Amino acid sequence: MELTVDKDATSVNTSKLTAPEGYELVLAGDLAINDGYVYAAVRKVATTKTVKINYYSEEEEKQIAEVELTVDKDATSVNTSKLTAPEGYELVLAGDLAINDGYVYAAVRKAVTTKGITVVYQDRKGNVIKTAPMTVDKDATYINTGKLTAPDGYTIGIVGDIKISQNNKVYITVDQNKKSVTVIFKESGKVVSSKKLSVVATAKYVNMSRITAPDRYQIVTTGSKLKISKNNTVTVEVKKLGKTIKVIYRLAKTNKIVATGEIVVDKKATSIKASEVPVPAGYKMVTTGSCSVKTKKIEIYVKK
Repeated sequence: MELTVDKDATSVNTSKLTAPEGYELVLAGDLAINDGYVYAAVRKVATTKTVKINYYSEEEEKQIAEVELTVDKDATSVNTSKLTAPEGYELVLAGDLAINDGYVYAAVRKAVTTKGITVVYQDRKGNVIKTAPMTVDKDATYINTGKLTAPDGYTIGIVGDIKISQNNKVYITVDQNKKSVTVIFKESGKVVSSKKLSVVATAKYVNMSRITAPDRYQIVTTGSKLKISKNNTVTVEVKKLGKTIKVIYRLAKTNKIVATGEIVVDKKATSIKASEVPVPAGYKMVTTGSCSVKTKKIEIYVKK
């Protein structure tokens, strides 16, 4: 480019010069005129600058990493959205961090990857059996029951993924372990019936309130509870419901009374088959057909 100056000028001041677009003068001041030329050194105009990010852990009192970042040449701060904390760490502050002498101080701390929750074991009525602390991934919203162990004497009743509540508690339904107990009903030492009852595995007694007599029998055993034996049985004495009939056993040949006894028949019964009447040991039934029980006494003929 050409510039008009005084005829006696030997230099040109840079204040009179305009660098080409996108460039800037390297030197400022008077530049010598040599053979009608002025040499004006230029360089590309800088639009950015490099700053160093100092990631520092105050907890550990040490620098974790230092990296470079390119920013606008006029920048006075760096927003944390443009920063990436070192692996395993997270930024302490968010927002604009000041640039001081080409450095940005970015405080970091070890990243939180887990959270503590409370596992609440409760029965189906909501009664709490036990609570236990547990550590899970910080983003966890569910916990699978396969990772849990029920309290002693209990089994997890509802399995699968259970939601973690907003107060970091997870409620696990458990059922008390059970065992089977056989109730043996006896009349005069003879077993007349039996049934199974389910009780908690640690039970040592069965409440009488849970036991009902077999059909046409009533319970004779007294007390509020029965001790469970080592083989998981309990014995209950019963007697037949109905009316008691006196039985006189006579010898068929001599009419001599050889024994007496009692039987219980249905309270509405008016007769009973002779074959249903037990006979004393060492004798055989002779009487056949039906025997009237209207008088609450029958005579049965037997033979040796």
